[in-house]
Amino acid sequence: MHLCVILNAQSGTLQQTNASRVRDELTEAFQQAGHSVRAELTDGAGLSQALRTACAERPDAIVIGGGDGTIRSAGAALVGSGIALGVLPFGTMNLLAHDLGIPMDVADALRVLANAEVTHIDVGDVNGEMFLCKSCIGIVPVLSEVRERYRSRPWYVGVPLTAWYFVRVLFGFRRMGLQVDRGYGREKRRCIALEVNNNSAVSGPFHFPRRRLPNQGKLEVVYVESPSGWGYVWANILGLLGFSRNHVHVEAQVMTSLQVFRRRRRRLWVANDGELVRLKTPLSYTLHPQALAVLVPRGTARRIAAPPPP
Repeated sequence: MHLCVILNAQSGTLQQTNASRVRDELTEAFQQAGHSVRAELTDGAGLSQALRTACAERPDAIVIGGGDGTIRSAGAALVGSGIALGVLPFGTMNLLAHDLGIPMDVADALRVLANAEVTHIDVGDVNGEMFLCKSCIGIVPVLSEVRERYRSRPWYVGVPLTAWYFVRVLFGFRRMGLQVDRGYGREKRRCIALEVNNNSAVSGPFHFPRRRLPNQGKLEVVYVESPSGWGYVWANILGLLGFSRNHVHVEAQVMTSLQVFRRRRRRLWVANDGELVRLKTPLSYTLHPQALAVLVPRGTARRIAAPPPP
């Protein structure tokens, strides 16, 4: 295969290592597996141009090294292109990498991707903005903004400031009055957070909910209706411990589309795979079945593959 590799040097773990050395190592690993490779380093500002240049080469796959936001941007650019997306996990959460079975260790991930196969997954859409894992409104965009604000600071400055503002948000944030429409008329909800997942997430002991099959054509909507931000923290702790997604103050529903309204708010901040965007209301959520080709460990395509949509 001909591969284009793009590394976002501003991604979490790449900031803490020698990005040029990582680029050279992955180039060698892919070449030893028999692939032709062009690899480059970029930053957040240059990512769009790097993706356009790579797409113009019409490679078999574009391998992206970065966090969930970087992967989301690449996935949105490759939807419907026929070019497969490869994921190198250099972020904090690495949600899609976990879902696809890509190892978190860089050397193991390179070995897996060098011998990977192609399958297709669904892509979520909210008002024309794509997401590969989840889209959140409410307290999540606020916490994401705080995290990004202090991310580039030295740890001894950024960590205390982030923790301080997190506590302030968790104490001060209050439930939103929303109206949601699943196609049966509007329903009133009061939520501290609303999370829309690209296919259902499954809880398990000591890991955050993950999606087993990201190509089943369904949206999972999670309402967190606790009276304060600490309820959102508690819901995530229960999920980490492997408890059901449906418990006190939390309800999960599966559907194919959703509209979200909020009175007196023309725009809402939305966190799509951790990336913040301000969108007009109502928020219209839909799904594009199997719209994105992805590289997965050899042998796992049978686990997550499904017949293409008619």
